[in-house]
Amino acid sequence: MAESVQLILNGEAFEGFESGTVTQALDAALVATTFTLGYAPRVAPELERVRIEAGDEVTLRVGDEDLVTGYVDDDAMSYDARSSQLQVAGRSRVADVLDCSAIHRARRFRDQTVFELAQALLRDYPITVIDAGGDATALPIERFALQDGESIAEALTRAARLRGVFLQDVGGDLVITRVGGQSTRTIISRATNVLTATRRRSWRERFSEYQFRGQTRATDTVNGLQAAQIGHVIEDRAVTRLRRLRVSAHADRRGDMGRRAILERNVRAGRSERLSYELAGWTTEEGDLWRPNTKVRVVDDWLEVEAELLVERVTHAFAARPGRYRTALELVRPETFSEVEEFPRRGRGRRWL
Repeated sequence: MAESVQLILNGEAFEGFESGTVTQALDAALVATTFTLGYAPRVAPELERVRIEAGDEVTLRVGDEDLVTGYVDDDAMSYDARSSQLQVAGRSRVADVLDCSAIHRARRFRDQTVFELAQALLRDYPITVIDAGGDATALPIERFALQDGESIAEALTRAARLRGVFLQDVGGDLVITRVGGQSTRTIISRATNVLTATRRRSWRERFSEYQFRGQTRATDTVNGLQAAQIGHVIEDRAVTRLRRLRVSAHADRRGDMGRRAILERNVRAGRSERLSYELAGWTTEEGDLWRPNTKVRVVDDWLEVEAELLVERVTHAFAARPGRYRTALELVRPETFSEVEEFPRRGRGRRWL
């Protein structure tokens, strides 16, 4: 990859960084893109003169594409007898959605879509809300109330779960999306483009039975105890011993509780087995930067995997030495963030098809 990484500060572009990372992820709850940059005054004296500081608004640019726009959270200076080092770390603009409390003059909303709720709660923030959720975001939530002390992200994540959509940070924009929004022709293969690979399995966070209990709003036909005592139980038949998890949750409609239970099971089941790959370069075969929520084909004879998987997490990393642009990918099954009634089961052994 020939393009250098640039940091845009006050309209001026700076280069000369010795190392850095940018991490993006798709999660059941909203997460912000994070970045780190390291540089030495002797290598990039113009950067030492600028003094990038906590609170600065910056944009990281790769080639002609802005990878992330956000703010510096931390800056540090250090030295020893042989060298000196400056480091900055920060997050995208979406970080304020995670940190700041959900405050709105109307604490209760009626007949609002997830998109409309996001626009209302972010009206005072310089964050663009993009609706890529399709039909799922067109259905209004009949009643939605902010809870004391919750952040904007927590409120919007609750709303998104009621409609089976996800909130994704894309370069500092808040995108309401469905799973597998894009795909790539790239094939990850041990024989061609893999530097390192790991396959992990864990049942620590997986359960045989999920019991969702909570309350829904009262209507003309659903009221009293019928409204107060709703619930849904769903099984993960791949878990062969008794492991129960009870979750308290609110639902706008009775059907929402079942959706919540399915998503909880599928996310935990999908994350119980994942692949990690490190690839050379930062781009796909199409020349696009790797992004979460991308489907990619994996053919790996040693890890015994041949399947189309979903990119859950991407970390772009670079060092000053030539050829040191690397991409770390975390991959899971596409069903991980979906509402499939039965999560795919595999037989015993290592093979994953």
